[in-house]
Amino acid sequence: NTAQTTVTVNPLPAASITAQGATTFCQNSSVTLNANAGAGLSYQWYNNGTAINAANSATLPVSTSGSYTVQVTNANNCSATSAATPVTVNALPAATITPASATTFCQGGSVVLNANVGQGLSYQWNLNGSPINGANAASYTANATGNYSLDVLNSDGCSATATAVSVIVNALPNVSAGANQTICSGTSVTLSGSGATSYVWNNGVANATAFTPVATQTYTVTGTNANGCVNTAQVQVSVNALPTVSAGANQTVCAGTSVTLSGTGATSYVWNNGITNATAFTPVATQNYTVTGTDANGCVNTAQVTVTVNALPTVSA
Repeated sequence: NTAQTTVTVNPLPAASITAQGATTFCQNSSVTLNANAGAGLSYQWYNNGTAINAANSATLPVSTSGSYTVQVTNANNCSATSAATPVTVNALPAATITPASATTFCQGGSVVLNANVGQGLSYQWNLNGSPINGANAASYTANATGNYSLDVLNSDGCSATATAVSVIVNALPNVSAGANQTICSGTSVTLSGSGATSYVWNNGVANATAFTPVATQTYTVTGTNANGCVNTAQVQVSVNALPTVSAGANQTVCAGTSVTLSGTGATSYVWNNGITNATAFTPVATQNYTVTGTDANGCVNTAQVTVTVNALPTVSA
């Protein structure tokens, strides 16, 4: 006698992986792996042969290196495993700046910012988020106010940005020593700085304190502002000599005789006792006369002359 039985061989499901993007990338990025989709299919993803918990959908976001496969099971409970898809995640380079804290200095100064050094690294320094042209070395000399950051690129093409460092450049004070002065010898002057908070003069001069210069000279004031920044300014004090005034030689005259007194050594003259320069007058008694002479610079000096008046003899006929 005979009998029959039916053997049903169910086909295996297709099992393949496609990647939505590059499978070699830098840390902090990812790629999505897609298994072939179909009705009634279920999935289990593996990394290096180890099942990935809860990885049971047709897609898998991947952010770590490994060899990824997917096991696809159909409605007949037949399963197939895909070929392995390697994913390589390259590490980011370290990116640090020293000094790491804010740096403050005065205009004209600078600070050297240093990046971490490593083989195969390249650098780009940025100021306030914009690349600085030509700033591609491991160190950068900063002399302007702003936030300095650093992009570090390794040989795998992965980059990292260092935390920005603040640099503050304080302006120098706009120091003034005042206007140049011209004085006559023996006259005092007062020099006062402005534009800062404290002042130091050379040549022993004290700020805002009168003194008497003996010769023409340039004085320098150093002003310091509240930030400790320093600047200088200069002023010239010209000292004009006093005129060498002469009242002429002493004179002796007889009573009733006129004399003429004339000053020399200046440009204009004023006599005491109502005398007019170079004008004859008749003195009534012996007396000292003082002339004040002024030169073209307005400088003044004095001189004296004595006019002796002899009485006439008392003649008797």
